[in-house]
Order: sequence, then structure tokens, then C-alpha cells
Amino acid sequence: MNKIKGYRTMLSLTQKEMGEKLGISKQAYWNKENGLNSFTDKEKIIFKKLLIPHFPEIKIDDIFFQPLKMDGLISRIKEVQE
Repeated sequence: MNKIKGYRTMLSLTQKEMGEKLGISKQAYWNKENGLNSFTDKEKIIFKKLLIPHFPEIKIDDIFFQPLKMDGLISRIKEVQE
């Protein structure tokens, strides 16, 4: 399950209901949740506001972006430097 779907499920919302909250169709929401289309900045803000009661400190990056894996990058840099 991806993070977006996980948060929507935690909110007990269907794709249709989430689409309505974002002002888009169920199909448009499905496309975004499944990575076929991107969320607009306005949609990201609405999504975040829905999560604030559960996660007061949540940031848009926490919802929509994956953390950068630094371990592999640091090892690779060390290899190149040697």
C-alpha cells in the first residue's frame, strides 16, 4: 500500500469521497493515488489539512515525497573519493 492510500484509508475515506474533498472525480483521484498524475499544490494542501487533526506536525513532504536514502549515497561518495 502506498503512503497516499494509507493516509486516505486511515481517514476512512473512499476514493470517491477523497476526490470530492479535493474537487476532482473518483477517476482523477485514482490516477493521482496510483502515480499516473501528480497532485496539484492546492490538492496537497487540502490533503494535509485533512490529516492535521491526526498528525498536527505533518508536512506536505511527509505525505507526498519519499525520504532520500542517504546510506547508499554516502557509501558511493566514499568509493568515488578513494
